[in-house]
Amino acid sequence: KNINEDLFWEEINEVVSLKKNITPQNLTWKDLMESWLTQKGYPVINVSPNYENGSLQIYQKELNGNVWWVPLKYDIIDKYGNGIQKLIWLKDSNLSQTFQDEDLKESSHSLYPVIFNVNHTGYYRVNYNDDNWKRITHYLLRNHSRINKYNRAQLIDDSFYLASRGLLSYVIPFNITTYLPNEDQPLIWITFFEKLSEITSKTFRIENDDKLKGFFMNITQKLFDIYHEEYLESKDFLHKKLWQLSTQWSCKFDNSKCIQRSLLAVEDWMKNITQIPNEDIFEASICTAVRNGNESLWDFVATQYLSVDKSDQLLAGLACSTNNTIIEKYLNMTRENQTFNSRADFVFDKICETQNGRSSFIDFFQNEHEQLSKLNNFILRYDMEQTLYKVLELSDSKTRFEEVNNCY
Repeated sequence: KNINEDLFWEEINEVVSLKKNITPQNLTWKDLMESWLTQKGYPVINVSPNYENGSLQIYQKELNGNVWWVPLKYDIIDKYGNGIQKLIWLKDSNLSQTFQDEDLKESSHSLYPVIFNVNHTGYYRVNYNDDNWKRITHYLLRNHSRINKYNRAQLIDDSFYLASRGLLSYVIPFNITTYLPNEDQPLIWITFFEKLSEITSKTFRIENDDKLKGFFMNITQKLFDIYHEEYLESKDFLHKKLWQLSTQWSCKFDNSKCIQRSLLAVEDWMKNITQIPNEDIFEASICTAVRNGNESLWDFVATQYLSVDKSDQLLAGLACSTNNTIIEKYLNMTRENQTFNSRADFVFDKICETQNGRSSFIDFFQNEHEQLSKLNNFILRYDMEQTLYKVLELSDSKTRFEEVNNCY
């Protein structure tokens, strides 16, 4: 085994040696790869360019203290929109390392950035100092297509990830996204929506935040209009996916066109039960219509549960109502209606995704707790208690904690 392994590295070294300046002096490819083969995780590379003196201060960080030999390929953008790409090796050390690069001085009196991890081929994340993040934001607004599309996706992905770990202010990823109305690459938009899904489920609650809704609606409005005019019947996977996502999020941001189209789709369904809303945006259409429609519309949708293939999406859509009376009715149906009782855990989870729903669920739990204690429906009781734990994790109301505590 050892002989074969040694021969393997010898062959690698022989191939690499044919190219100049690929590896640091006096190090074999085995030396460079050992840390990647024996350690879990990946590094976060922190880069602080100094454009005045032409230097790069770089260090790596990982939660468990692991370090790697890291090949860093970077691109210095100049005033002509050209790039100077270079390769340096970061040593397997926690210490900060400084690299001199005279080409950086060319950008000292401008706002042109340096971009690390060219084409996003390296297995690491990148954080920059405030100055370079500002330069990147400015350049994206000015000439985003000059930065490779994979790097544009990386900048969105890395910045939101770093912010979620407390390593970066959320102001930076929010500022970066302001260029997106000019973006035409589905990959970048899909990356953005993935990060949006993460932060709105963990950090930001957009349902009652009109400023945040307005901010994101301004970013996505142009995309929604384009995809509903030009890609409605597209068979391309990425275009179809982006059409779905743009509809889903535009409706969440209370886009008036999205609301109007969703209500019309469900109203047409009420007139003709064979005219079911488009299956690709079924949940978004149902959710938006329920959130903005009346009780008779909700009642109709509820009666269609056994008639549609996407029954889970229909159940999720029913939970979008902002009417407390309707949500109370929906919760009671999990106890009184056998059809809905069998999916009580799913219904509870969906209702509790909104602040209004969580409040209604706690009221429901308080009212039903004593009765449930007397019943032999252990599954329903278990589902309610499991959901309650999740609700309390999301609740920021001390009063609610005390109210629930009094039930026991």
